[in-house]
Order: sequence, then structure tokens, then C-alpha cells
Amino acid sequence: MPTYPCILCDRSFQFGTAPGIYRGRHIGSWGVEICDGCLRGNWDGIDLETRPRLAEHLRGRGISVTKNAKGLVNIPSS
Repeated sequence: MPTYPCILCDRSFQFGTAPGIYRGRHIGSWGVEICDGCLRGNWDGIDLETRPRLAEHLRGRGISVTKNAKGLVNIPSS
């Protein structure tokens, strides 16, 4: 059964591989997948200093991000 790696923790998770199984989210505007655990753990935003793989991915795609009041980057809804 196909799985997708989470850009934040690199753990693989199922996403739409069977009816009703979505254990994470595809973030289309960033071109990444994030697992449910990382989504819950970063509900208030992501610190790119501690997530260099995501920071590099965004830079490589020319995606600029804005930090929220806490100095974190909000996860887009799509």
C-alpha cells in the first residue's frame, strides 16, 4: 500500500490509499505532505529553524513565507 513521507518528521503515512484513510494532509501550495501528528504538534505554526528540510524545500521552490506573531510559519489550508 503506497505511503507518503511527512516533510517534517519523515515518517511515512497513508493518505487516501483506501477509502476514508487520511492520516495527514497534502499542502498543495507548498507541494508537501504533513502527517496528522506533526499537524497537531504544530497547530500554532512551524519553526523553520528547527525544520531545515522544510525550509530548504520552500527556498528551493521560491516560496516566501510570513511569520505569525509567535515567529512561526502558519501551515496553509491547501
